[in-house]
Amino acid sequence: MQPRLPNALSRVELTHILIVGQGATVDAIKIELCRQGYQVDTLDSDKLTLLTPHKMHSDLVILDGRHSTLVSLDICRYLRQLSQVPIILLASTYELIDSNAGFEAGVDDCIYHPFEIEELLTRIRVRLRYVHKEKPPILQFDKLTLNCQKREVHWSDQEIRLTSKEFDLLKYLMVRYQQVVPRYELMEHLWGSKYNVSSNVVEAYICRLRFKLEQYSQDRLIQTVYGVGYRLYYGNCQD
Repeated sequence: MQPRLPNALSRVELTHILIVGQGATVDAIKIELCRQGYQVDTLDSDKLTLLTPHKMHSDLVILDGRHSTLVSLDICRYLRQLSQVPIILLASTYELIDSNAGFEAGVDDCIYHPFEIEELLTRIRVRLRYVHKEKPPILQFDKLTLNCQKREVHWSDQEIRLTSKEFDLLKYLMVRYQQVVPRYELMEHLWGSKYNVSSNVVEAYICRLRFKLEQYSQDRLIQTVYGVGYRLYYGNCQD
């Protein structure tokens, strides 16, 4: 199991791009996007049914439209049912797609083969400007997903019911992934001066949160660093 967040994040998550398609062109695009710092996943078009709304965490989709026009537009319609993220279609030059039909199917932008990778990168950056302005932050750690706007937490497709304070505690730890968060910092941020430093309220909520998370994960995700505090971490924990 590998964490999805490599370092501490505040209100901005990594930019995820999904490429639908296969072949040398898709492989080359993925290599370049990874080099640019994007997190990239690829998916064959015949496996689209594996995607669900809760698994669709991408900020942008690139569809390599080496299919017929109708098939490409059908794929766009299916993707649009899952998410409202931008879709860039890479279309073949010999098969022009009617603009209106493309927009109605959910295409946001279209590039025709052959194209320069710099053109694709530019269009990606332009589309992502709007995504980052409008998109509510969603934090993710392995199969654990936290939607800050909806205040929902999911493990894969299963919703984890948390109280308001449990949600805030988990969010604070996810934002500081792999960093040790001092106990006093959690106390001050989540409870203010309501409790004195000798109160065990932090320990009590950590215990409750762990119990709920471990109903879904076999691993202990919240690690105690004795004498200091807690961190969200994947590894062997003895506490």
